[in-house]
Formats: sequence, structure tokens, C-alpha cells
Amino acid sequence: MKEQNKPTVLRVTRPTLLMLSHCVPVEGSTDGDRARAWQLLETYSRSHEVKLACLADGAVSLSQWRQLHGKTKQIVMEPVGQLRRWSSRAMSIASSALADALLMRQKLAQPVSEWSTTGGIETVLCTRLHLMDCALLAGDCERIVDHHAGADLTSHRAAQASTWIISDPAASHEIAALNKRTILMPVPQPVRAQPSIRLVTGEDEGPIAMPAPVLHKAA
Repeated sequence: MKEQNKPTVLRVTRPTLLMLSHCVPVEGSTDGDRARAWQLLETYSRSHEVKLACLADGAVSLSQWRQLHGKTKQIVMEPVGQLRRWSSRAMSIASSALADALLMRQKLAQPVSEWSTTGGIETVLCTRLHLMDCALLAGDCERIVDHHAGADLTSHRAAQASTWIISDPAASHEIAALNKRTILMPVPQPVRAQPSIRLVTGEDEGPIAMPAPVLHKAA
């Protein structure tokens, strides 16, 4: 009796990426930081197994959690207490980067160290340069920093980044002095509603909204 040929299933192992975010990524958020963090997460989740470690300074809805769960392999979300937010704001008067760096390292040092030991992290993505102190806990790997909100390129942390993500092509001139690789990731433009023409069919009937016609130039 001949054995039936069984189809061969090829499983492609995707590299593991650790994403460190100073905020919770939220799809469609009106907050620029959350929207940018979601754009980074969505982009890299297409090619990597993403482990997300982020700070939460407010409530996270069930729908937001489901969105994040669909894009990640593991999530650690550390809440920032009211007292700590106040202390961070007080420290930010002197040094915002220092305050955030200390907060992120204190909150996420343990999961980052554990993941780097057991998860085989190959790349670390930071939404801010000041997260580099925490990224270094993952060991020797590629370290990517988003430059969308700007960064102090003279800082000692800047030298630790191997790749920079920019949203404005003009920023490539700033990164050129560091002799680092750059990736252009523009911010998506909001979709504008198409203009409409309002028609009235009668005095007693309400107006009807219709899309404006598309005009083409004659050949």
C-alpha cells in the first residue's frame, strides 16, 4: 500500500523585534505620539515578530488592547502612577530626556532583560532616543530610533543607534554627520472628504447630497 504524498508546509521564521515606546500605540489616534507609535508598530509587524514594551499614562480600552494583541507576540504595558507623572514633569524642567530615560529603564528593565535572554531579540526599535538606555539592556543587536519628534544628535545615546527613521527627507542631512543608515517613513496624510453638490428636488423635500463629478481635460 503506497503512502499518500503529504504536502510540505514551509514555515518562515520571522526575526524578533523589541519595540520600546514611551506611550501606548493607538490606531487612528488624534494624539501625534500615539498615532506615530502605531504607524511604527504596524509597519514592523509585517516583517517581524514584535514584542512591545510601553508606558501607559492612562486607561487602555479593550478595543485598543485587541488591536495591539493582533500586531504583537508579547506585550508589557507598565502604568505610570500619578505621583510619578508629577515627579517626571518636575524633572523635565531640568531635563526631559533624563526623566523619561530613568522612568523607562526603571519600569521596563526586567522584561527587556528577560526577553533578551529567552527571546533571541535581533532588533530594538525606540520611539524616542532617550529610550536607548533601556535598549542597551537587550545586548548586541540592531538599534533603530525614530527621529520624527527630533532628538539631540550630540547626545552620547545617538552614537548607540545603528539606524534612524525619519519622517521628513530634510532630516537626512542631520543624520548624515553620524554616518548612520536612514529609513524614510512619512506620516500618512489624513483622507480629505470629497466635495459634494447639493440638489433640491422640490420645495417640500430635503436636499440630496451627491458626489462632485470628476472632470477630465480634453485630449
